[in-house]
Amino acid sequence: RVRTGCLVCRARKVKCDEQRPSCQKCLRLNRICEYQAPIGRATSRDEPQQGGQCETNHGPSDFPGHDRPLGSNRDFFNHDEPAGPDSNSHWGGIDMTSSLEQQTNTPGTIYSYPGSFGSPFHEVNSRSTTSEHHFASNDSVDRYHAASQLIYLTTIMDWRAASEGPALESYSYFLDTFDYPLLSSFDPLNWTWVKRHITTLGITHFPVAESLLVAQAVYRAQADRLSMSHATSIYRNALTTFGSISGDHAIDFDVILAVALLLCLCAVTFPNDDSPPLTVLDGDFVGRLEVWLAGKSRSAISLRICAWLQLLNITTKRPGYQGLLPSRVLDLLYEHVKEVPSLATLNSDAQQESLLLDTLATPVFNFYLSVQAISNRVADVTHYRRSRTTSADQEEVTEILANVKADLSRLWEHRPALLQLQPNAIREHMSANLADQIVALCGICLAAFHTEIISIGRILGDPPFPSPEATEALAQIRRIIEGDWNVSANGSINPGYTRPLFMYGLESYTKEGSDWVIGKMRQIRHPIGKNNFLASFLELHGEAQRAQSRRVTMKYFCYQTFRVHLPFL
Repeated sequence: RVRTGCLVCRARKVKCDEQRPSCQKCLRLNRICEYQAPIGRATSRDEPQQGGQCETNHGPSDFPGHDRPLGSNRDFFNHDEPAGPDSNSHWGGIDMTSSLEQQTNTPGTIYSYPGSFGSPFHEVNSRSTTSEHHFASNDSVDRYHAASQLIYLTTIMDWRAASEGPALESYSYFLDTFDYPLLSSFDPLNWTWVKRHITTLGITHFPVAESLLVAQAVYRAQADRLSMSHATSIYRNALTTFGSISGDHAIDFDVILAVALLLCLCAVTFPNDDSPPLTVLDGDFVGRLEVWLAGKSRSAISLRICAWLQLLNITTKRPGYQGLLPSRVLDLLYEHVKEVPSLATLNSDAQQESLLLDTLATPVFNFYLSVQAISNRVADVTHYRRSRTTSADQEEVTEILANVKADLSRLWEHRPALLQLQPNAIREHMSANLADQIVALCGICLAAFHTEIISIGRILGDPPFPSPEATEALAQIRRIIEGDWNVSANGSINPGYTRPLFMYGLESYTKEGSDWVIGKMRQIRHPIGKNNFLASFLELHGEAQRAQSRRVTMKYFCYQTFRVHLPFL
């Protein structure tokens, strides 16, 4: 049993280092460290029992809003005055501060639970005339007094801890480490800016803070190869919270969108399976999204989040799965968010080079967003979603893809000026640091465009070799990766090339082509990347296609060979 130490460590039954004013465990847990002074003994039956007074030593200061009582979700967003034991707070209708002062200053008072538990404060005075109390030993009363006070103070500390929000330092992992390469590779600067924006929202909005910490936990578990049980549990809790706030009009929709993005990032970071779309994004969320998109007060950051939701959906849809977003949400996003504005005007404190980078990169990102919208249309006509058992089915698919190819061709003709230049021409007009970032972004966007040509050829192609258009697209991807497009950094290939390399591997029917793409795929390194697995998949898949002299379906081959689902691409 733990007989010494602060009240927190004694309640938790852990060893306390007994440092004053606050032990190390309370400092680490951001708890109030309290010690109990020796309990005085009454010398006479007529002398009131003096309760042992507690020394209270506050640990690190709470950030604003920690000391708020638990209540409805709206309580977390609409508070003007801080609440808690230090600020005349009320817990269950009881004025905690006045109650504590009243009992502390009342001689002979034995503390019990607050009235919110259904019973009033119980006072036992040592002057009681009842025979039972009159003849009770002083030692028994002292022990009862100490136990009651300990229970009361422990309850206060648990209540404070439950109503606390995370400190700003708790978000450091999210700001510095959290990453999703299939987004950040194509929008690196705004990825950093939006993470800062979400962190700022998390300080004042509990659902954002909750979802942010869930995203951290999910990413850390995947990156460090830890058990996913805890991350899964708190993720489900966050989904429940989102379902309860999405229809609350007292909460700004920009906050709802930030939470939606975090939950979607969690969903795509989890080990993927063929699960249905996020149902919490249906219902109230759809109605509010429709109203918000039709309005005029749409912030640039929230529009960027909407664009990212489109990109996250297509990454989950391309391997043959159902996709992340409900169809109504996706239709609204594609209808209203075709381009996104630059965030440079919102970051006046950013360096001039960063502002220039965002201004130049915005049209390139919008080009990539348009390519991915076409990719979504291509995914809709794969054999995973559309039957082609009859000649009429095949003719319908051919007609749809002919229109898609025409749209892709028009997009290429009107591509941004930066995408029409070679790397050396870009470097001639910019500083070295700025040019390197622009060249790297242009390279992966060009590779993404050629990847869609390969994907269309794979859907239409009957013979076990690429079409002439797809063959040229394969050559273009290889020239980009082997060229001067800043493909590599610190010996690692940019994760934005994962899908172009994967599609190159699917359509490579020569041993030399397969060996080249497998080697390049293994050079992509990311904490949550599955590139070594994809390289192994391409190796066996290529052997199967060459042995059978035909195309082999990637989704079912992956599950039959490895007994796992194909990663998101």
